[in-house]
Amino acid sequence: MTRCPLAPSRHRPALGLAALASGVLLALSAAPPAQAARQVATVREILDGNELFVDAKQAKVNQKARTPDVISTKASRGMVAFASGATARINRNSQFKLQSDCFLLTSGQVLVSGPQNTCLPSVKLSSRGTNYLVTVLPDGSTELKVMQGTVTLQPLGPAAASTKWIQPVEREAVRINAAGQVTDRRCLVSRDYNEIVGGSLFTGFEQPLTNFQDLGAFLAGNVPVVGSVLSALSFGLF
Repeated sequence: MTRCPLAPSRHRPALGLAALASGVLLALSAAPPAQAARQVATVREILDGNELFVDAKQAKVNQKARTPDVISTKASRGMVAFASGATARINRNSQFKLQSDCFLLTSGQVLVSGPQNTCLPSVKLSSRGTNYLVTVLPDGSTELKVMQGTVTLQPLGPAAASTKWIQPVEREAVRINAAGQVTDRRCLVSRDYNEIVGGSLFTGFEQPLTNFQDLGAFLAGNVPVVGSVLSALSFGLF
């Protein structure tokens, strides 16, 4: 059963990743399935001009990027589709590098839908068919918001060998510092969903997210979003 109610709740105390693994979070017995050794991402949509790049060269719709290519944006937004079936919408001024089992997000904001892992310098976010938002903040920390589904955190670097997979994050916002420590964890509330769905990674896109139907059904049944949002979901615009 999820730890988060559907009603608004207060912030939880800040906890280190070790404390989460040993206390609030329980170790999982098995890791998620491995992804392909070489990732392929296809550009599906470019909005607000043509400033979406693959290895610093202007990209076009249907162009493919492969590990270890770097995908970045300036004033534009965009969307890519992965060979796994997942999709990702990329906000302005964002950058990530395709790696063997994830993409490494180094700046900006990405909305992921489907079975696609995201890596940070210190943590891997493993998705099981999820809709989640990852934002690299100006202070070097990262905010993860899991809208629907689950995401599991796995530390990378020196501590990775001794740290097990931890219980997944579900309908929560998690703040992770540059050292891989979870410094804040709280349940998402209606305002969070309204801000995300009304923001730049939903408005204006024509290509649907991989799991937009699951997200739409969850929002319609559990979160009091505005009527225009539900209307857009019902027409499959997400």
